[in-house]
Amino acid sequence: MASWIRQHSCRPVLHLNGGRSFALLWILAGVTACATFGSARADTTDVRLNAVTPVTDSIAPFPDSTSVPPDSALLEQLLNREVTDSADQKRMVDSLMASLRSDSAGADTTTPPSLRAFVPPNAVFDSVQRANAQIGNLPLWPLPKPADLATCDLADWLTFQPMYDVDDALGPGQARYYTKWGLIERRSRWSVDGNTLNWQRLDFPQTARFDAAIVPVFDFDSVTLSNDLTLRRDSEWPYRARSSYFLRQGDYGETYSQGSFRRVFPRGYGFDLGFAFYDNDGIVQHSRPKDRYVRLQLVGPLKQSAFWSLRLYQFRDKTNIHPPATFFGMLAERNDLLYVLEGSAYRPPDSSDSSTGWTAGITLQSQKQDIEDIFIDYKLYSRNKQWSLWGKRILYGWLVDARAIYETLDLGDSDPGRWGVSVTGERPLPLGPAWSNFVRWTVSDWDTDPPAPEISSTLTPSNQNHALVPALRLERTRIIPSQFDRLSEERSNIFYDTQSLLIHRYIEAGDPSLNAEWRNEAALILTTPSDSARRTEFSVEGHVAYAENHTRWLDVSTQPDTAIYSPVSDDARTIGLAVALHTPLFWKLEGWFDYAAQYAETVDHQRLDGYYPQKASVIVSWIAPQFAYKIDLRINSALLYWYGDSRIEPTPYVSTPNVIRWDISASATMSSFTFYYSVQNVANFQYRTRAEQNYAVRHMRFGLDWHFID
Repeated sequence: MASWIRQHSCRPVLHLNGGRSFALLWILAGVTACATFGSARADTTDVRLNAVTPVTDSIAPFPDSTSVPPDSALLEQLLNREVTDSADQKRMVDSLMASLRSDSAGADTTTPPSLRAFVPPNAVFDSVQRANAQIGNLPLWPLPKPADLATCDLADWLTFQPMYDVDDALGPGQARYYTKWGLIERRSRWSVDGNTLNWQRLDFPQTARFDAAIVPVFDFDSVTLSNDLTLRRDSEWPYRARSSYFLRQGDYGETYSQGSFRRVFPRGYGFDLGFAFYDNDGIVQHSRPKDRYVRLQLVGPLKQSAFWSLRLYQFRDKTNIHPPATFFGMLAERNDLLYVLEGSAYRPPDSSDSSTGWTAGITLQSQKQDIEDIFIDYKLYSRNKQWSLWGKRILYGWLVDARAIYETLDLGDSDPGRWGVSVTGERPLPLGPAWSNFVRWTVSDWDTDPPAPEISSTLTPSNQNHALVPALRLERTRIIPSQFDRLSEERSNIFYDTQSLLIHRYIEAGDPSLNAEWRNEAALILTTPSDSARRTEFSVEGHVAYAENHTRWLDVSTQPDTAIYSPVSDDARTIGLAVALHTPLFWKLEGWFDYAAQYAETVDHQRLDGYYPQKASVIVSWIAPQFAYKIDLRINSALLYWYGDSRIEPTPYVSTPNVIRWDISASATMSSFTFYYSVQNVANFQYRTRAEQNYAVRHMRFGLDWHFID
């Protein structure tokens, strides 16, 4: 025991002149402090992986049992206050002192079994994936973290990104669809704890697109936006336990609460629990969204340094959706249930060979959706499940991800299924002494689509010790249509317009002949180095894309009293330029400035909808650490400008197709508490978008975020 204390350079100083009880108190304090700081150093610092370690380098070792003191079980009981009786405490202190004396005298001692170092599941390839993302997903767009802007959800935060356009016409609780470089995203390119979200939300009229509103923004420690959006919970789990709780109140009866709790136990066990609840009366009348979100992960040891993991994720939403006014004031109720069950095993890599690490598992993702109108006999029913058997490992320097997938779709009358396999590999490859090429490839095969390769290549200079780093990215990817897009059966309903006293029909149906979409993209990038210590960040990207069979759900009817919604494929092309800058201004002020200009059209020169040809945002933040009484203050003022969306209709405030929105927010952090306050759309400007509903709401929110260690 004494040798362990000397090894960690933490020595208690004892003064034995004040009596036995006083000496024992100092002994206990010294031993407790040494065990706390030494164990924390051994169990947390050593677990961290270098975020910029190349794929070919070895990964830092995880702590082994030799870094844990022999009598750590006694220390754990004392530190956790599991022993309250003073006599028992005295006996435990005497036992610790006897161990110290015998160890220093060189006597043999019998020690309890060693504690096993804990390794979380997402730490196995964390350093490799972070290093690859810094190269392959350039540029890293500078922007304050979502928590710093006190945004409502992740879609609010995306609104400030130059190349993303979020349809936020309906407010909280409604679907938040988005486009990237003018092209709609039917499936997400979001990596959430290493898993890709494939949520395709149904709507009325039908769009069948990915909804960005389902991800709680305060649930993640790290949010990185580059070519893809990456969300991570911290891979460095705490020594014992860490908890957080977030509560927000807002206008229109809005209540949002979120909590999480992590704990690590001896011998390699741990669990992670999180929840979120959202309720709102609705900015749009009678929408009344209610969201429920729960996650649970259990981790335990296996033989030969391996671990097992069980994970549960569930999202439930109930919302009344408002179709456009052309559908005669109908009101539809939507119920969504998404859950993910996953069992996996993993082994962290050895310090000498990163290829010894691996992870494998099986995942079930189930999605249930209902849309039913309250006034008419209309109901849309969809149940789909996806089973996937997967594994990851580093082979010959490549980080390889192999998956076998089986999907089913239940539309009430049929239950078709399809099989698919895919293999993905990524790594940087040197091109001589001056350049490096990061390559990511995927080969996939489905029984409904022929096998095909996808590839992405990012060329960067090997030496990035420059103020600005150039990069060239070329990418060709395939997007397989969902089973709903292809196999959704025709549904027809009759509507009665009380104003025109006419009968109208609404029809929707999938297209079995729908082909896969191919996106061919090229980007020329100039950005500050990702690991730069400079306070000024700058990124500029010129982007062009040609999309083959770009799929959208559109009204294909030629009759005024009938609406027919079906997936339509057209070749489309886009061109765009985005610039972003983060720089200190003066005093305690920092500024974020971005601008994007883009244009997207079909090959028949028909402009695509759903994006802003020009957009800009300015964020000025006053950041004052330790302002007074050890309180960190932050005040943000954000101005957004959007121009040219053909869906924007003139209002008494806006006579041209442009929108100006001003948001303010503030936060005060004191110890582990952070208080938030925000006002969205301060000037209360009106505008309309997809749903033909006036969105002119000054929305106030306030809340509390509490991070603490148990």
